[in-house]
Amino acid sequence: MDPDEKDLHRLTTNHSSFDYYFVDPTNNYCNLLMHFIMREIPLLCHVNGFRETPAIVATKLGCLRDYLILPENVNQHDHFSNTALFYAIQLQDPTTINLLAFHRANSTLKNYQGILAYGLDMQMNQPPNF
Repeated sequence: MDPDEKDLHRLTTNHSSFDYYFVDPTNNYCNLLMHFIMREIPLLCHVNGFRETPAIVATKLGCLRDYLILPENVNQHDHFSNTALFYAIQLQDPTTINLLAFHRANSTLKNYQGILAYGLDMQMNQPPNF
């Protein structure tokens, strides 16, 4: 990425009106941050205002790809202290769960509520307790 593009990235993503949640239906439903991510690998560890890495955002959108996961970001916590694996289990997305497991995502990390990603999976597979 050239210096002018880095400045554009910095100014755009730090602007108060930058919408991290805008999804472009004409480009595989990627959000604006994803467009910058594709340009430079070090940005894969960048976090937005909710402490979400591109891997967490992509997991939530159901479009996580192998190249978005690095050892440095696979277990990154967001502002709720949830990881991409936590969201993948919550969304019941087996492809993403397997991809994160392949990259050694830790299923024993707790969020702020003390819930493990592994424990969430066990809770979701239990029948309702009436």
